[in-house]
Amino acid sequence: MAKSYALWIAPSGKVHDDLKGLILNLSRRYGTVDFEPHVTLIGGLEGNEQELAAKSEELARTAPFRVRLLPNPEHSDEYFKCVFLRCEKTPELAELNRMAVSLFGRADGPEFAPHLSLVYGRLGPTAREEIVRELAPGFAVPVEFTVSGLHFMLTDRHPAAEIRAFNFNREHSR
Repeated sequence: MAKSYALWIAPSGKVHDDLKGLILNLSRRYGTVDFEPHVTLIGGLEGNEQELAAKSEELARTAPFRVRLLPNPEHSDEYFKCVFLRCEKTPELAELNRMAVSLFGRADGPEFAPHLSLVYGRLGPTAREEIVRELAPGFAVPVEFTVSGLHFMLTDRHPAAEIRAFNFNREHSR
């Protein structure tokens, strides 16, 4: 079986800690898995790990930028999007995804719909709606964080494992 990789962007500091605590709390209450808060920039990458890492490092030649998590949590029946927050598709975020799609030759991939999941799982609609109602007051306004790098992740197992992290390099901005 081929290994599968992804590139993540992630919050840091207080935003990371708050989201991580929420994800952990929800996973314990609903019997779902725990995971690191992140936005998947591109997933389903297969091939030579060193070559993929080198491309990831090349992609990190950009300036840090802000990510805005939109208010009002949502839910779906998708395992990795059970309960989530949409991200504003800013020009910086959309361009970084476009560059990743081009660099990794993934034009056939799904449309980029940036989001940050809060629950992974196969919960029924009633449980998902209950979680969304409970979380809504805490996410009545957007949450923002600065993204300063990429996380190259091995994603064919749980929990996903970070292979390398690449800090954005403003001097080599494209």
